[in-house]
Order: sequence, then C-alpha cells, then structure tokens
Amino acid sequence: MAATTELTLFADYFQIHVSDADSDGDLSGAWTKQAVADHLAVAHDALGIGTAVNDNVSVTVAVLPQEPVDDSAEFDHVVEASLSCPEFRRVR
Repeated sequence: MAATTELTLFADYFQIHVSDADSDGDLSGAWTKQAVADHLAVAHDALGIGTAVNDNVSVTVAVLPQEPVDDSAEFDHVVEASLSCPEFRRVR
C-alpha cells in the first residue's frame, strides 16, 4: 500500500528541492544543460525538480512498497532518479 501526501510548495527560482534532513542539498553543479532540459537535477542526497512557474505548485508524494509498473509509454517525457534518504529508513 502506498503512503501518499498532497502538498503545496513554493517553487522558488522555478524549482523545488527534495532531500533528507541530514543532506547538504548541494545541487550547484547538478543543473547541467541536460538537467535543465529534463527539469531534474540529481545529487547523491538531493533532487532539484524544475517547475514551469515561480509560484505555488501542487505536489503529490507517494512512497511505494515496491517499484511501480512501467507506464512510461503513456507519456511524452519521463525522467527517473534515485535519492538516498537514510533518515527516512530510520523512521519507517
């Protein structure tokens, strides 16, 4: 069963960041030309997600018990990344 949370976040500078509480969250070198095109910057312990607006954005976070079924053929553009979250593993 997935644990789902609905959020409204402010996308400052057209991006939101996802990281563990203990992350340094350094994405300064992660915003490559390809990352900007994909709207996804990846560091070891942080993700930067590019948004279309510099305003509030609706975000749904779903923590799944296993890898989801591959439905990428239904979309025009799909990006994927992994994120190390040791703090999350401790509280589960």
